Amino acid sequence: MGSLGVGGGKRCMNAKTKTCLDLLGRSVIILIDIHYMLGGAFLSIFFPYRSFLNYLAAAIVGFIILWRYSCRGYSRSEIVWMTLILGTGMLYACVSDEFSLVISAMGIFAFMNVDRAGLFFDMFLEKLSFVIISVVCSIGKIIPTQSGSYERLYSFFGDGIVYRRSLGFRNYNTLGLMVFELMVLYVLLVNEKYKRRLKAREYIFLTGTLILSYAVNGSRTALIGGIVLLAALAYSDLGWLRLRVLKAMITAVLIGGCCIFSFGIVLLHDQSPMLYQKLDNILQARLRFVYRHMLKFGIRIFGNNIQDMTGFWGDEVGFHWISLDCGYAAMMIKYGLIVTSLAVFLHIMYCYGRQCAVERYVLCVMLAAGIYNISENILLFPTMNFSLLYLADVISGNRIRGPGEGKARLSCPADGGSPAEQESSG
Repeated sequence: MGSLGVGGGKRCMNAKTKTCLDLLGRSVIILIDIHYMLGGAFLSIFFPYRSFLNYLAAAIVGFIILWRYSCRGYSRSEIVWMTLILGTGMLYACVSDEFSLVISAMGIFAFMNVDRAGLFFDMFLEKLSFVIISVVCSIGKIIPTQSGSYERLYSFFGDGIVYRRSLGFRNYNTLGLMVFELMVLYVLLVNEKYKRRLKAREYIFLTGTLILSYAVNGSRTALIGGIVLLAALAYSDLGWLRLRVLKAMITAVLIGGCCIFSFGIVLLHDQSPMLYQKLDNILQARLRFVYRHMLKFGIRIFGNNIQDMTGFWGDEVGFHWISLDCGYAAMMIKYGLIVTSLAVFLHIMYCYGRQCAVERYVLCVMLAAGIYNISENILLFPTMNFSLLYLADVISGNRIRGPGEGKARLSCPADGGSPAEQESSG
């Protein structure tokens, strides 16, 4: 069950205790997920006080930590990691008046105590039910929705009019993100419960779902993220994408994303304004948002409180609003160098601590989330980027056993084994 039972001090963690901690851990992550989903949907008009969900989740996390500590359920390294992560989140909260990183830390801590297959199954049903209820209520005009059309200069299906519908969500892109999250949950459920690769009919179904989603909401980010996810999974299943290459790609995306979408945007604007303008048009002014934030706030060690936007745009017509959509820009400008460095370091530790192909689907999700984070700020939110939850393995020191260390070892393409061998072993 998850990472329960790891470490030398867990002798009094009996089956009943593990079951209770599992249920409590699942409830924490589900409460956090509902909080974020309500924030992006018009269903929140029926639940105007959703913040209490986070307070309830925090109380449960505190109870879990005290319970496990009383059972000698934490090693010294786990205590150090948890203190570091939670302390960093609290430091950021003091600077920015936001507690998003503390909420993320609570999700990671809760993940240390759960049956992962069970959690992903619960979350898949919960999120799917939420989407269905939102769509039905919007179609029935019980809750408002957004729909419209506009001329998009750059489109995958050529120039022209793009029709977009949010179906009960506050933004078209939010609906696309929900579909992407459901795809990720399904992939991780297959990985955790069945230890097998996706079948051909599952690839067809997920591809069809992705295309249908784009036809409805027009979110290019969700489409690209889904394509990257399915392509990485398929190439990995076929043995064409080796683990060391996948890990190198994740590392390059994380480090490159932080550097490019901060200092790199300023350098591009100053050195090649024509190329900057072309890219800004393609990305729908997202580069301009990053550039203006860099000029106003810059990058600090402990981050910036970017809630004060007085005089942000000056007298520029048509830009009286701002949005720092790029997740890497948010990490550098909003969260600061310490949080950014810690987040990238933990991801890299997870990547290079995994020695077996049983984790390759998680790495594929991590790569897709890293690409998605270029356009939407999801990387450090555990219920939008579910691979973030796996950083619990870094805290607990869990590693997949290497060659010759036990029968649980699975063959993987990086070590010369075929995907078919892995599926039969799982």
